[in-house]
Amino acid sequence: WKEDQESLPTNEVISRRRTENVIRRLQKEPTLLQTYDEIIRDQEKRGFIEEVPKNELHTQRKTHYMPHHPEVK
Repeated sequence: WKEDQESLPTNEVISRRRTENVIRRLQKEPTLLQTYDEIIRDQEKRGFIEEVPKNELHTQRKTHYMPHHPEVK
């Protein structure tokens, strides 16, 4: 790890837009949307990802989100 690095910038708006676009694209392919949903739920259940609690949204502190996107083989 590098020391004395600045925090990543807040990116809530960008991350939210990316997620909305992914969902919109997946809605055109219901089977893929269902598979994507199952994968996300499994990852949450296994503790790999977590939903941001509502009381932690829109805080003054910097928060960097990692938007997700599907990989189709």
